[in-house]
Amino acid sequence: LLFREFRALPGSLPSFSERISGAINRATDAIADDLDDRTGGDYGPLMHLVEEHMPGKLAELSEGRLEGGRVPREYLKRCIASCLASKMCYAEGVMFVEQHSSSPKHLAQTAHDYFRAEAEVHRVLKALDAADWGGKSRGGSGGELEDGAEGEKSEAWKLARQIVADGGVRAFLDRHGGAQLKK
Repeated sequence: LLFREFRALPGSLPSFSERISGAINRATDAIADDLDDRTGGDYGPLMHLVEEHMPGKLAELSEGRLEGGRVPREYLKRCIASCLASKMCYAEGVMFVEQHSSSPKHLAQTAHDYFRAEAEVHRVLKALDAADWGGKSRGGSGGELEDGAEGEKSEAWKLARQIVADGGVRAFLDRHGGAQLKK
């Protein structure tokens, strides 16, 4: 992210590093302050964010131990908020976060919408993976057609999957009004 932002905009690396940190910190604070209102205190559906950011061995060792009172709730809340803020900032860029920082509530809503849009993109990717592309079906989330089929359909599938994976969240947010997604 640091070098991507540096190449795209004028400035120095230390100033971009500062902007990135500031954007992530603002988003983390906004998300954490809003999280209990949004979830009713049920962090279960969001726990995968924390698990995705853990090193593999730590995630394996901590399986089932993050919830149930073994970890202070405030710590979990901040972890979830930090993971979502970092994910959003690194995927969409610091300007995306800055553009949605008019108020902490707006930024929290944007993060919530981002999380929901990401889930929708994963759902679409699963559908693409399972779809029959020219008489061949795909199992799971792999990238190869069963029976080793190649050719035009395979290339079309790869391109469609890449387009959805690379731009799906932003396109979904743009199509559904950004931070104004309906439930």
